[in-house]
Amino acid sequence: MMVLGVDYAIANTSNVAISKDGTLNLGGHSQRLREINNKGTILINSYGKALLTNVAIIVRR
Repeated sequence: MMVLGVDYAIANTSNVAISKDGTLNLGGHSQRLREINNKGTILINSYGKALLTNVAIIVRR
């Protein structure tokens, strides 16, 4: 599992791939990715953490 600890840690990264058994945990941090090939799991917030106070926006272009 990859857990991101800061906003925009992988900003504008192209071609992020998450395998069938993989997990990308955004940890409640903002990220901007150019492309995601997702076959696994994407967590917006970490397990056991307080709910996010801001809105999660996912845009597909």
